[in-house]
Amino acid sequence: METLEIVGFISGIVCVYLNIKEKPLGWAFSVVSILCYFFIFCNTKIYADAGLQVFFIIISINGFFNWTAKDKEGKFIAISTSTVQQLMVSIFAVCFLFGILIGLLTEYTDSDVPILDAFTTALSIVAQVMLGKKKLENWILWIIADIIYVGLYYHKELYLTAVLYAIFTVLATLGYIEWRKKIITTA
Repeated sequence: METLEIVGFISGIVCVYLNIKEKPLGWAFSVVSILCYFFIFCNTKIYADAGLQVFFIIISINGFFNWTAKDKEGKFIAISTSTVQQLMVSIFAVCFLFGILIGLLTEYTDSDVPILDAFTTALSIVAQVMLGKKKLENWILWIIADIIYVGLYYHKELYLTAVLYAIFTVLATLGYIEWRKKIITTA
């Protein structure tokens, strides 16, 4: 598992860095990291996160197409902030997904961390969808999820992955700052 964790670690950092820079190639590195972590999470019984990796493959493909498609005016999708309605839908989605996942993990798995697994997975799903749409607030959700993930992965003795998510926390913070500046300068 150590080799998978190293490959997932490196490709994950490259992915997030390229996402901050709005480079569609980041989505390809995402797929590499996703595949590594699917197997790691299955092996360590972090089942919702394992399932999340399958979802991330789909969202990564969708994100790539969203980021490379041009609108009627020939422009690529721009970074934007969410409306109040979009934020309310996002909060509802996190709560709804958390409720479903906690029920599934508690009832049908032997997970010893169902609450953290369900909550971080719900946050990650919504954050990834928002990232694919270049919504600024995706970074806030990632910061929250990544902080929790650090403790979860440390608990599961995935020390390199815990370090990765600490780095992701810093990168998500930098992503928020950089994207916010881009919104301000284009407004």
